Amino acid sequence: MFLSNPPDIKLSCRLKDFFMYMSAYHVMYAHCIASFCRVLSIQYHYKPLFRSSRWIWGNIIVSWIIGLPASLPYLFFDDGECLIHNSEKFLDIYACFSIIFAPVTIVIICNLATLRYVRLSSKRIHNLNSNNTNQLGKREMHLCKTMLLTFCIYVIGAAPIFLERVFVNDENYFPSVVSTIFRILPAIALFADVILLIYSDQSVRNIIIKTLQCNEKFLCIFKC
Repeated sequence: MFLSNPPDIKLSCRLKDFFMYMSAYHVMYAHCIASFCRVLSIQYHYKPLFRSSRWIWGNIIVSWIIGLPASLPYLFFDDGECLIHNSEKFLDIYACFSIIFAPVTIVIICNLATLRYVRLSSKRIHNLNSNNTNQLGKREMHLCKTMLLTFCIYVIGAAPIFLERVFVNDENYFPSVVSTIFRILPAIALFADVILLIYSDQSVRNIIIKTLQCNEKFLCIFKC
């Protein structure tokens, strides 16, 4: 259903929805890519590629490639907020499925595959070197728990606003304070995820440190 409002208002509203949902897609599918790549990194840990910074940057680029086309429908169809009258639920259902249910399914499958591989590997080499096995199992379990925790944090933060838009037809069903909280929860959850990932992932910290050092050198060149 297309908008009956003036074209400039229609365009600005669609662009706003496009960028808002694109950020949500990037975050959710970044978790999916990270979970999938962690399965590969664990199963093929002997390959240097999976331990390099190029692998991390590649994951980031792939998540952007996925998030961009997934948010394109918001440039061609009108979201409920862009319409004067009640709209069809196509975009709301699409957002709920593609931002919540599909990523949750992918992450759960990848985490189960990771845990299964770690347990099978631990049983296989238990008699050879139990100390290394225990260290490997603890390390990989810590990584899985961290990724699962960050994913759950964002799902808990993002789910209320999308579920409200799909299942609640009355805009005044919730008090204005509750609706405002629903809108700011995704940003709070995203900020918490970033802090948790920086705190728990040494490779990410190394990349941030190297980037800051390069920026300092770049600024020093201009100051001199």
